[in-house]
Amino acid sequence: MTTPDPHILCEEYTHFATLLDPHTAIKELSKKLNITPQTLIYQLVINGTQLPQTLMTGAGNKALKRRQQTT
Repeated sequence: MTTPDPHILCEEYTHFATLLDPHTAIKELSKKLNITPQTLIYQLVINGTQLPQTLMTGAGNKALKRRQQTT
């Protein structure tokens, strides 16, 4: 499955995160979208979603650096 529109992705994550904790939200949403959690984190961060520091793994930090380079 391809990654959905960034706005939809951010809305989906926000919805899941309000129902669950952020870690479980990433896990469940990545399962739903059939992508890895790292890919989901990267997509969220590159599109401007603020994630808790505990989720800022290698993929999150890589996306943050890339986003900062383009702005």
